[in-house]
Amino acid sequence: MALDPENDGHALDQEIWTIKRVLKSSSDWLKGKNSDPYCNHRLDSEVMLSDVLGVDRMQLYLNLDRPLNRDERERYRELLKRRGMGVPVAQIIGHRDFYRHRFIVTKDTLIPRADTECLVEAAIAQLRPMEMPKVLDIGTGSGCIGISIAAAIPNASIEAWDVSEEALVVAKSNAERLGFSNITFVLRDALNENSYGPERFDMIVSNPPYIPWDEKSLCAAETLKFEPHLALFAGEADGLTFYRRFAASGANSLVEGGRIFLEVGHNQAEKVAHLFEGQGWRKIVMIKDLSGRSRVVAAERQ
Repeated sequence: MALDPENDGHALDQEIWTIKRVLKSSSDWLKGKNSDPYCNHRLDSEVMLSDVLGVDRMQLYLNLDRPLNRDERERYRELLKRRGMGVPVAQIIGHRDFYRHRFIVTKDTLIPRADTECLVEAAIAQLRPMEMPKVLDIGTGSGCIGISIAAAIPNASIEAWDVSEEALVVAKSNAERLGFSNITFVLRDALNENSYGPERFDMIVSNPPYIPWDEKSLCAAETLKFEPHLALFAGEADGLTFYRRFAASGANSLVEGGRIFLEVGHNQAEKVAHLFEGQGWRKIVMIKDLSGRSRVVAAERQ
């Protein structure tokens, strides 16, 4: 008998459901529900079961023969049922780990991706030698970029913008829960030219919306259905809407020699670099992620 969330769980009471058996059964069930090649059904099962049992994934493998009690099975079945409907795991358990910290996520925020850690690492490396750097995080979402920088550079002062009031509520709660007070949050539209200046920052960081709308079919179904389109899709056909605004107006918010660090899409790095070159920015570099793709474009104010 399989651990089927769609059937009455009471029928399972007479059987011994160990961690090993639950993981095998649930990952097989998810595979039958979702054939998306980008989904890791085993990993999803492990993350949800870890959350139910209050242990990390390593502890699951150290205790594969440990049986689940009825309450644990019922709680896990409810999570599994939601995953079977396509809800992202991070939204099901309410958080995602990102760059050494755990961030609350909701339907109002983009789920932090490991790819974005490349942007955080590049920014932190640039900021470390500075005495009291001021950083502007544009499109903060859950706050994962700005808060990660606040944690790594405690002498920094970070201002984080977002156009979504709901996202800012989540970001503020993450900063408060993690205990970082060197970051403030502001409701502001990054596409409005009047948003830039007169305050000056040493650095701007951003992971803006950059997916062209006609490429939405390339996105995972769960991303399209459950994550905010405002944080995913750019208005113009090439996905460069925000980069054009940053190249034209970003310098107005930077000190002389200040730098901007931007996450870009898989085929956008050279295009974004040319945009900044055309606006007179200097020392333009493209930074590769661990897979060798150009993931971040950095430039210095003229």
